Amino acid sequence: MTEGTNTNDEKARYVQAVFDSMSTLLGELAPASHVVIDEVHADAWGYAGQTQEFSYIEGRPLQVADLCG
Repeated sequence: MTEGTNTNDEKARYVQAVFDSMSTLLGELAPASHVVIDEVHADAWGYAGQTQEFSYIEGRPLQVADLCG
């Protein structure tokens, strides 16, 4: 996941869904089984040769503040 793009509630639902799915696949899991979400900075990953941060910046409308920079 890109850091900051999902709410705490979304992440909690995801962790529960992964735990439930793994329990279905593997049988009863120990309560101490962990699901880890790796939130990566937008400037630290991408695809097609562009970071997620660059893609976001390129896709947003130009703001007056951008011109005064």
